[in-house]
Amino acid sequence: MADPTMTETRQHVASWTAAVALCGVIFAIDLLTPPGVAVWIGYLFMPLLLFRRLGAGPVTWLAGVSTLLMVVDLLATPPATHFPISLFNRILAMIVLWLSVAFLRMHSRMRASCTESEARYDSLFNSSNDAMLIIEPHSGNIVDANPAAVSFYGYPKEQLTAMRIFDINTNDEGATRENMEHACEGAPSRFVFQHRRADGSLRSVEVSSGTISFRGKDHLFSIISDITERKRVESELQRAHAELEQRVAERTGELADTIQVLKAEIAERKRAEDALRENEERYRSLFDNSIDGILLATSDGCVLEANPEACRILGMTEEEVCGRCRQDIVDVGDQRATALLEERTRTGKARGEVMFIRKDGSRVPCDLSSSLFADREGNRRACIIFRDVSERKRTEEYLVRTSDEIRDLYNNAPCGYHSLNDHGVFVLINDTELNWLGYGSHEVIGRMSFSDILADGSREVFEETFSRLKREGQIKGAEFELVRKDGSRLSVMVNAVAIRDGDGNYVMCRSTAFDITALKQTESALRKSNERYMLAAQGASDSIWDWDLETNTAFVSSRWKEMLGYGENEIDNVMEEWMSLIHPDDYQAALETLNDYLDGRIPEFCLEYRLRHQDGSYRWVLTRGACFRDGDGNPHRMAGSHTDITERKLAEQHLLAETAERVRTEQDLREKERLMLLQGRQAAMGEMIGNIAHQWRQPLNTLGLIVQRLQLFYNSGKFDAAFLQESTQEAMKLVYHMSRTIDDFRNFFKPDKEKNFFSVHATILQTVSLITESFKAHHIEIDADTEGDVRVLGFPNEYSQVVLNILLNARDAFAERDVDDARVVIRSFSREGVSVVTIRDNAGGIPAHIMEKMFEPYFTTKGPDKGTGIGLFMAKTIIEKNMNGRLSVRNTGVGAEFMIEV
Repeated sequence: MADPTMTETRQHVASWTAAVALCGVIFAIDLLTPPGVAVWIGYLFMPLLLFRRLGAGPVTWLAGVSTLLMVVDLLATPPATHFPISLFNRILAMIVLWLSVAFLRMHSRMRASCTESEARYDSLFNSSNDAMLIIEPHSGNIVDANPAAVSFYGYPKEQLTAMRIFDINTNDEGATRENMEHACEGAPSRFVFQHRRADGSLRSVEVSSGTISFRGKDHLFSIISDITERKRVESELQRAHAELEQRVAERTGELADTIQVLKAEIAERKRAEDALRENEERYRSLFDNSIDGILLATSDGCVLEANPEACRILGMTEEEVCGRCRQDIVDVGDQRATALLEERTRTGKARGEVMFIRKDGSRVPCDLSSSLFADREGNRRACIIFRDVSERKRTEEYLVRTSDEIRDLYNNAPCGYHSLNDHGVFVLINDTELNWLGYGSHEVIGRMSFSDILADGSREVFEETFSRLKREGQIKGAEFELVRKDGSRLSVMVNAVAIRDGDGNYVMCRSTAFDITALKQTESALRKSNERYMLAAQGASDSIWDWDLETNTAFVSSRWKEMLGYGENEIDNVMEEWMSLIHPDDYQAALETLNDYLDGRIPEFCLEYRLRHQDGSYRWVLTRGACFRDGDGNPHRMAGSHTDITERKLAEQHLLAETAERVRTEQDLREKERLMLLQGRQAAMGEMIGNIAHQWRQPLNTLGLIVQRLQLFYNSGKFDAAFLQESTQEAMKLVYHMSRTIDDFRNFFKPDKEKNFFSVHATILQTVSLITESFKAHHIEIDADTEGDVRVLGFPNEYSQVVLNILLNARDAFAERDVDDARVVIRSFSREGVSVVTIRDNAGGIPAHIMEKMFEPYFTTKGPDKGTGIGLFMAKTIIEKNMNGRLSVRNTGVGAEFMIEV
């Protein structure tokens, strides 16, 4: 490919040379031709003809000047004296002829220079080992590619030059255009992309771009470097240096040979020097533009050179880095650094992780690769390539912490979790269930089946329910009695969901077990208490008493004395004996009730109180009585019965305790429901992490470009206060945007404590904004259409979670079925005072047998690593139980439609 700049220069010089030569020819004709009409006509028409053929430019102007001179010559010189007077023109013609010859020689030299430059450019472009592309910046069309690019991408050149850069760049088109516009601004630009080759493989590349003039227009000239081949390039560079040194040594030893051999050696050395210069330029380009830090040092660790990335990681300028020793920039107290140094000394190379020391004293973890080589003078040198892995370390720590939290939640849940294979053998079990049973995980997993820990009466139930689980996919509320390791019994209620492979075959189950031992004991105690009370009521016989108020004497049956443990003669039949046996806490109330009845203030006498038994305990007694009054209404006799209600009172107390236990059980169930909601939120949190990554990727890229631009402007001397202020404002806008994004996600996970009125329209838009970038990455279009601003009473964050869960399920359905033109339509409107939101997709719909079960807990059609099966269950619970609404689903012609009514 011709160098565009050299071609234009050659055309320009040729044009001026032709113009000068033409003028010389015209004056030569004037000098050598006798005057005559034909000459004047030639003088007049020859420039006009040349003007028409050559068009505008230097030739036109010179032709015009010569025409003007000939007209002056014609008008001012009589025919008879033409020859003497035109001597001036002849002298001028000789000068022009001399200039023409000079210009022709200059043209020849410049043309040769252009041809040589063109050849060098073609050789550089076509023989370069780096892939090179020339790109039209506005359309992204690839207008030319060198053989290295054709070989790297695997496309024929005709096909490659018919493609756009967006076809091979995996970044979205908008971000790629921004990068191209940045490169067109004139500053050297480096980018890291993922490029897709013809065989479908993706390669990480570093692209260096700048503008050139090509075919009269500005184009982008991009050099694409495969980062994964950096080590190979360095190795080849070292081998090339070694070969060059070897060749020079061999040629030097043959200087005593003939002159012809000497000339050949000199030519070979020149070619080697050219190759070395080219390799050095390539090395310098790699050295300066590498995304890794590179240091060249002496064998004892003194830094000789440092590239810009190394200076950035260490927080120093190149002058500050150069001359420092190993202990100044590497934490030599780290045993890993000592081991790497020993390995490099032994083998000549080493690779591992060390801590570098920044200028401010902080430590930076880096991946390091180091090797020893000899320079041209034979000195031992060390090449150290390192990369900042701080962000990777933070990510690894976060993943470990998150994994530990999930494992802790699984193992310490208030319920048991286990999984059984096709033979009913344990493959997973959490610590809670192991603590219930008294076994260790090594005793259970892979060694025991669920049948091994069942009581005799539960084995048949398990065989039936396990078969039904494998056949139908789930079971609910199955009750079993387990035998602990110490022989004691444990009652559990189990819910389970089957996990199947791609062919629908049972793999294992996901089971949740709840300890209902206390509930069973409560039910048994209540049943026994009821039985005792019934027997006591049937076999009880009341005692009879009769009190003469006038004489203060009384009669009580022997049953009353037996009820209190006394014999017939062990207690007197007087009122004082009865009153002395009343419990101190009941005495005052009993006496007041009796007086109120006798005085006529209450219509009947009925009293429950405690009497002291002979053994010191107290028995509950129900006393009923009626008095006989005289004509004046004064009571004179009172009779009634005593009923021992101690057993009934105890039963009532047991019933109250059991009722309280039932309340606690219900509270536990509500707590489990809250935990399920929390699990749903945590599952949504995993999705939100991916959405945060999508939301932050572009701002972080832009922020990185701003930071890189600071270094570039500083090095170019254009760094001033105005530029710093502008860069700071741009960076702060990006930081504010990311901060606002954090607030949006934090508000989403903040639980609502009480109901309040909220805008359905605003909640939908806020939810959609959280996943917009994720949906764009999956090429899914979201269309939200609302009518009016409907407000409902409820929990806005939980409502947003319902909408988010439905949208994420739609996204997973699109990904599973690979739908073209994926689209989700959200409509919000009011119907008869009810807020209605429909979410419709075109993912193909839901099979009928799945639609019947999709709102059940732990039911999922996804793999065990892609879903918990509680998302839609919690969505239905939130809408129908917490907000008194309705959540339904149906199939349309092209997909599924969820309807939320509140």
